[in-house]
Amino acid sequence: MKPKIWQQMCVLSLLPAFTGYTQAAGFKVNEYSTSALGAANSAGAAQANDATTVFSNPAGMTQLSKQQVIGNFSLIDIDAEFSNNGSFDAAGQPIAGSSGGNAAPLLHVPAGYWVKPLNDTMAVGLGITVPYGLTTEYNSSFVGRYGALESELLTVDFNPSFAMELSDNFSVGLGVSARYADVTLSNAIEYGAVCFSALAPTLGAAAPAACVANGLAPQTVDGTVELAGDDWGFGYNIGVLYHTDSFKVGAQYRSNVEFDLEGDANFTNPAIVNAVLGAGGAFADTGITAELNLPETWNLSAAWMINSQWTIMADYLHTQWSRFRTLAVEFDNPAQPDLVEKEHWDNVARISVGTEYKHSDQWTFRAGIGHDESPVPDEYARPRIPDSDRFIYAVGFAWSPDQHWTVDAAYNLLIADDSDLASEGNYGETLIGSYDSTKVNLLSVGLTYTF
Repeated sequence: MKPKIWQQMCVLSLLPAFTGYTQAAGFKVNEYSTSALGAANSAGAAQANDATTVFSNPAGMTQLSKQQVIGNFSLIDIDAEFSNNGSFDAAGQPIAGSSGGNAAPLLHVPAGYWVKPLNDTMAVGLGITVPYGLTTEYNSSFVGRYGALESELLTVDFNPSFAMELSDNFSVGLGVSARYADVTLSNAIEYGAVCFSALAPTLGAAAPAACVANGLAPQTVDGTVELAGDDWGFGYNIGVLYHTDSFKVGAQYRSNVEFDLEGDANFTNPAIVNAVLGAGGAFADTGITAELNLPETWNLSAAWMINSQWTIMADYLHTQWSRFRTLAVEFDNPAQPDLVEKEHWDNVARISVGTEYKHSDQWTFRAGIGHDESPVPDEYARPRIPDSDRFIYAVGFAWSPDQHWTVDAAYNLLIADDSDLASEGNYGETLIGSYDSTKVNLLSVGLTYTF
């Protein structure tokens, strides 16, 4: 056990809190457009066929000749279960517990857009999206409960945008983002390990026996901590689009957004804990603040209309996850020292290709494949983020019964690499295991009305 670990327990429990399993790498969310999902997001910043271009490239709004509104809704079913391969506590004893069940519940991701041309060369629009998010849940007997029980991050981004066509072939766009972030998370507290560390400075080698005699043996008395915080942050995005009758190439940069989260830490402690360790010190309800920096992205996309029916598309998306190198946490309670933890995340890329077949004025069909890298090195994986590289296979269609209405639908199958985990936890325990054969099934539907 490290010195002063009893002071750091609740601090450390917050540090991995802003991560979890989502459909995209890290905790980025790719479900901004049903039509784009049908081709594995391969159209990206180039195609600009509908109002979802507000998110992917605001310059594409100049390609829409009529006012348009879109509502999208995606359901994400994740199958990710932990396999324990010999986890042990600070004393070297096996950690009792279960696999925790499926790590993620059924998730839903909405998105909405509006675009209005002002004249032949200018347009305005608004996008409301969920660009980052996570939900992971384990049952209370999870073998990794001291690192994670429940984690939830919600972001909502309001993105008003403006676009102008500078020539017959070149457009630019600019948007600003007002983004709300809300975080809630919990984990168990191993008060047997806390007792050993707290009494060791005064009792030395007799500390373990004293804790056991007072009913605080390892893995016998668990508490819980739940932390919650929120904040608003602001950013911007810029895009360019070059287009001819048969070819489009587009690029977009979307800035990072910083948050100073403020909220509360709420502890549930068995009565014996206060009796042995004393009340009024660490592990008492208190206010918290934490810095969160969601990364910038840039992408480059191309779409080539081979003929009146077939289009092929390609996209490269870069996410600057190296911004998520540290997470600074401050507790209002002076008994719990501030801490800055390194996260060691890497920059990553997603590459995708796809095709679109326009069968008729009423029916369009899409398909695509993509590969998405994980920003989390294996040696820094934690139970809050069972993340790994993944392949994405996509199909979709659009049905336009008349000139006003279009219904889009898409299905994605995501197959992730096995994710091995061997990490030291908050209380000197070592969690060893893996997330094997993780799969994600995604279904998205969208409704478009063109005025």
